[in-house]
Amino acid sequence: MRCVTSFRELVQSVLRDSGVLCNEECGNHTFGLECKQKCGNCRNKEQCNHVDGSCLNGCDSGFFGGMCHTKCPLGWYGHSCRKNCSINCMVSSDCDRVTGRCTQGYQSGWEGDRCVTKLQRWESNVQPTIATLTVSVLVTVVIIIVVTSFAIIQHRIQLLNKGVGMNSTPREEIDLEDDFTTRTDYSELLGTDTSVNVASILNIPSTIENSEMHFFQDMSEIKHDSSSVSIDDGDQGNRLLVKDITNIKIHELQFVIDNHALDNGEGFKREYELLSAEEQYECCVGKRPENVPKNRYKTILPYDQSRVILMTDAEYTDYINANYVKDNDGKIAYIATQGPKGRTINDFRLMVWQENVTQIVMLTNLIEGGKVKCKQYWPEYTDGEFYGNISIRKYEETQYTFYIIRKFNMSHNEGSRNVTQYHFTKWPDHGTPDPLSLVFFHSHVLRTRPGETQAPTVVHCSGGIGRTGTYIAFDALCKEGKSKGTINVASYVKVMRSYRMNMVQTYEQYKAIYLALDEEFKAPVRTKSISAFRESMNHFFGEDSTDHVIFEKEFKSLSDIKPACTKMISEMSHYTQ
Repeated sequence: MRCVTSFRELVQSVLRDSGVLCNEECGNHTFGLECKQKCGNCRNKEQCNHVDGSCLNGCDSGFFGGMCHTKCPLGWYGHSCRKNCSINCMVSSDCDRVTGRCTQGYQSGWEGDRCVTKLQRWESNVQPTIATLTVSVLVTVVIIIVVTSFAIIQHRIQLLNKGVGMNSTPREEIDLEDDFTTRTDYSELLGTDTSVNVASILNIPSTIENSEMHFFQDMSEIKHDSSSVSIDDGDQGNRLLVKDITNIKIHELQFVIDNHALDNGEGFKREYELLSAEEQYECCVGKRPENVPKNRYKTILPYDQSRVILMTDAEYTDYINANYVKDNDGKIAYIATQGPKGRTINDFRLMVWQENVTQIVMLTNLIEGGKVKCKQYWPEYTDGEFYGNISIRKYEETQYTFYIIRKFNMSHNEGSRNVTQYHFTKWPDHGTPDPLSLVFFHSHVLRTRPGETQAPTVVHCSGGIGRTGTYIAFDALCKEGKSKGTINVASYVKVMRSYRMNMVQTYEQYKAIYLALDEEFKAPVRTKSISAFRESMNHFFGEDSTDHVIFEKEFKSLSDIKPACTKMISEMSHYTQ
C-alpha cells in the first residue's frame, strides 16, 4: 500500500502533514514505502506482499529466502531451493540452480541433464551378466546337493539290505541310529543350536565348505562397513557422520533451517540422533560412595578428565559435579554444572571464588512442577551471609519480563569481588525458550561482561546438561559466526559432549540453538546510552543529517525478522477491508 508507515515517517509525522490518502496497494512487482522497492524472484513471477515484500507462494526456481533475493547455495536447485543436486553429477554439489542440470557432466553409467537415467549398455550387459552368473552358481550347487544326497541314501539302503541278508535280523530290529548318533529324532540330531554340518553329512570337499563360509563372512563385513563408511572416528565413541558435519554460512542459515524443518522437523531429528549419547570417558570420582549424595541425578556425572577440582586440604572434599568446557577457540570459557543441592552450596560458592568467576548464568527456577530443581545459593536480603570462610552480600536485584539480574559482593580472606547472576526464568525443563527472548537475555550477559576478565562463565540449570548445553552452544556459536562467518552446530555439540556428558538433552533444544542463532544474526541486539541516543536524535532532525540512513537500515533489519505474511492472512486482510 502506498505511503506505508516506516520508522522515519513515524518520527517526522509525514502522513499527518501530507494529506495523502494512501488507499492504493502497490503493483507492478513493487512494495514498501511509496512502492519504491522491487519485489524479489517470487514463484511464477507473482506479485509480492505489498507491505513487506514477502513471496506468498514461495520463490521461483533458483532462489530462496523470505523475499526470494538469495540464489540457491551449491548443491541445491528448484523452487525455493528445495531439491538436492544429483549425486551422479561429476561434481555432486555442482548443478544448475534453476533446472538441476549437471553443469560439469555426469559420472560413468548415467546420462540425462540431471544424471538420473542409467545407460542402456550398463543395464543390458553388466547387470544381466551378474544375475545370470549368480543364478547359474546357485542352480549348480542345488543340483550337486540333491544328486549327492540321493546317492548317499541309495548307498545306505543297499548297506541295510545287505545287513538283513547276512545276519537274518528282522528289519524292524535294525538300529538305524548307530549309523548317525545315539539321538532318537531329527530335532535331537540337529542339537540345541538347531544347526547341522551339511558338508560333513554329504561328504562335501572341505574346499567347497570353506568357500561357502568365506562368502557369508564377506557379506557380513560388507553390511557392517556400509553403516560406518562415513563415520568419523572421533574420540572414544563420540562419532558423527562426516557428511553431516558441514559448516553453514551465516547468510544461508535460514535456508538450512527451512529444509531441516520439513516433514515435521525430520532434518533436526536426524542430525541430533547422529550425536553420541553414551558415557564416553570415566566418571570414577563421581561414583565414589562419599560423592554419590552430592550428585543431583544418578546418571549425570562429571568426566574425571575435565572435572573442576576444588582446592582444599581435606580428603574427599575436592569433588563437585562440574566440568570445564572450551569454546571453538580452545579456551576454557565455561563451567557447566548442576544446580546446587543443600549439601553442595558451600562447594558451589568455593568454586565460584576459586575460579575467579564474575558471571553466573542460571537457567532453571528453584522449583518446577512441584519438584526442587536447585537450592537457593544466594542471600535473600542485602545483609551479608557467611558460608564457610566466604561472605556473600546481595546489593542489587532488577526484574525483567523473563529474567532477573542479581548482583553480589563476595568476600574472602584474599579480598572481595563482585559477581552478577543472570537468572532466565521462562525456560521449561526439557523444553525450549522463545528464541528471541534468549537472544535478548544473552545480549544482556554479553554487554555487562567485565572487559578485563578471563575467567570462565558458570552456567547451570538443574542437571547441568540440557538447558546448560543449549545456552553454551548458542554463546560459543555466536562468537564463531561473528568472527568466521560460518557456524557448525553439530560439531560444537560434539565438542561439548567430550567435556561433559549428553550436553543438549533433546532434539527440540538442538533445534532451539539454530533458531536463536538465526534471530541473532538477522538482527543483532544493539544498545545505546541515553546520552548517545539523544545525540543521534539531534543529528536525525538536522537539516543535512544522514543519520536517517542508519535508522532505515535498522528498521529494515527488524522487518526481515518479523513473521512473513501468509497467503491466508493476506486474503483475510482483503476480506476485512
